[in-house]
Amino acid sequence: MEVTAESFLHALVGCSLIQDAGNEKYTLHDLVHDFALYMKEKEYVSTDQLNSGLVSHRARYVSSIGGGCSSETLKGQEKLRGLMCHKVDCLSTFNFAAFRWLRVLDLREGDFLELPKSIGDLMLLKYINLSGARIFELPESIIGLRELQTLILRSSMVKRLPNKISALGMKFPSWISSSTYSCLRVINIWDCDFLENLPNLGFLPNLVDLFMFSVGMIKVFDTTCDHVGGKVAFPKLETLRLWFMESLEEWKFDSKVENMPCLKELDMKYCKNLRVIPFFSTLKKLTIEYIHEWEGWPMAKERDMPCLKEMRISSSEKLKLLPSCPKLEKLFIDSCNELVELPSLSFGLVKATIGLNRLRLRKLPQLQSLPSTFLDSLGGLEELHIMDCPRLLMSIIDVLIQHPLPNLESLQLASWASDDLIWLSWQDKKCELVINSVEMSDKWAGLMVHLNSKVRKLDVKVLHGVDSLPERIQQLHQLKYLKVRESPHLTRLPHWLNKLSQLEWLELDNLRELVEVPAVAFKGLKRLETLKILSCPKLSSLPDELSSLPRLQYVDIFDCSLLAEWWRTQGQHKIPSLHCRTF
Repeated sequence: MEVTAESFLHALVGCSLIQDAGNEKYTLHDLVHDFALYMKEKEYVSTDQLNSGLVSHRARYVSSIGGGCSSETLKGQEKLRGLMCHKVDCLSTFNFAAFRWLRVLDLREGDFLELPKSIGDLMLLKYINLSGARIFELPESIIGLRELQTLILRSSMVKRLPNKISALGMKFPSWISSSTYSCLRVINIWDCDFLENLPNLGFLPNLVDLFMFSVGMIKVFDTTCDHVGGKVAFPKLETLRLWFMESLEEWKFDSKVENMPCLKELDMKYCKNLRVIPFFSTLKKLTIEYIHEWEGWPMAKERDMPCLKEMRISSSEKLKLLPSCPKLEKLFIDSCNELVELPSLSFGLVKATIGLNRLRLRKLPQLQSLPSTFLDSLGGLEELHIMDCPRLLMSIIDVLIQHPLPNLESLQLASWASDDLIWLSWQDKKCELVINSVEMSDKWAGLMVHLNSKVRKLDVKVLHGVDSLPERIQQLHQLKYLKVRESPHLTRLPHWLNKLSQLEWLELDNLRELVEVPAVAFKGLKRLETLKILSCPKLSSLPDELSSLPRLQYVDIFDCSLLAEWWRTQGQHKIPSLHCRTF
């Protein structure tokens, strides 16, 4: 369909009927536009033209700004399709019944205090705009406008709606599921807060994409064969998205018949009262978020998802188990308190051939280990984030040390299970290491060294009485950026710092007890370009060896009163080649 449309578009350009305006936009040529206006000039008129008597009875759209809008003015224009009267001051004598073909009524910023009851006679009316109008209430007759699709009351003074106004949005027109629309491929239903029943959309044989967003009063979604006369419902549907359907309680489906046989993507968010979701073996992408009552699918041999490549599940607090997914490439699971096991990456005797490349796990307190099938798939892993999974965290470190990760680009490991913060994050070849004990120092540093061929940036923080940096850091021979921060018991930098020969950036931040930066620590740092020292109140001097570093030109000192004073009185004379900026 898209190819056909594009061919027609190029044909129109070739005939000079339209022209390319850039940014995938097209406009009419001026001559074509002027000709169109000429052909339509008698259909689009103003009330001034009507009063002049120079307009025929062909007018279809009338506009007016200010003054009155009376039946007398529009006499002879009974076939109007659109009436736009802005800032009109009186409608009390207007007889809408005389304009039964009207589809659009725009009365914005009007000074009238009421609408005539005859508005209820406009059976074809689809659009009413009362923005900024002074009217306080709508007539009860408006509930008879069964074709009304849009009612705009923005910034109006309307305080009361008719008691049965919700009846206008509670039912879809029957034509939507008729054979006339059998070619319909995409349906989006948005913000239908009063809709109580869905039409038989399962009848549509070519529908491939259905998106329902904030359809607030739908309680049952029926996709059974009985619902569509014994045929398979939604025979070609590929994408189904159900978002913010907060009243949805039941999804009716046939347990012995394959539902939606072509479904490739299921995306469900904030259907908080739904307990049961059908199982679709054809899915390639699955997203389930904030469906608190869902407990997952009963596990059985036939409960495998052999085609699934991406799974995202969040805030399904009762979920315990997931099906096997041998082709899974991306797995994101968050806040599933009862989940005890991740999906297997095997299908019977068949193991995954591609393997995971993205794995994110967060807030899974019951999860203790990765399935054995995961271990064979870690070689292709590009992203690994494990956050607040206290039982899993320590075992994952040993797994990572034992398995090569040649493609890993992003690593984040963190636990908030207790007040002791443990954090190792690696984003863009950057590590963040937070150590809360000497024992943990070796454990985390061991993992970091295992990844040393990739580590370019390191952000390290030591807590709880640890007064030195992990010695394994000196083995990070490719390290270019080092930041040491918020380490309350660190008193001096280590001598082995000079082994980081590729280091270009060194930053010392909020080291309240740091008193010494030994000269030997800088001897091998021939590539160092930037030195930043922030909030180190006890540091009173820097070594003269800084003058021997060929690339170092600037030192930034912020909130270090003793060091700033030393620079003003001594440092700038001892190291004249260095520029120091104090703040």
